[in-house]
Amino acid sequence: MNRVDRRLVLGAGALLGAGLATKGFAAETATTGYAKVDGLKVYYEVHGGPLAGLPPFVLLHGGMMTIETAFPDGFLARLARVRPLIAIEQQGHGHTADRERAQPGPHVRRYCRRAGASGRETGAFRRS
Repeated sequence: MNRVDRRLVLGAGALLGAGLATKGFAAETATTGYAKVDGLKVYYEVHGGPLAGLPPFVLLHGGMMTIETAFPDGFLARLARVRPLIAIEQQGHGHTADRERAQPGPHVRRYCRRAGASGRETGAFRRS
């Protein structure tokens, strides 16, 4: 079975975001679009710009949420002043369509760690 690789989605979003942003610039409005990943059009938003070459934050919403419902009003704009960010709506959520096969979920933690993402501050990687 052909599955969407999270690293591919995150990498494509990061590259696209880096290409759309202007160096040293934090945009007030988001750039939105779709990246085709394994035949699925994945919706994304790019907030801010490279800001002195800092790597972007990549944000994924929680279950049964969208970018709009997962983050409080003004949060993305405030965070984009610190560092550029790319928000992605996952399969079957918001603007991203669903399909019959499931998205790979068990490896998200490993992919986040490989991408250098950190969830420790919010307890995301804490063992129960």
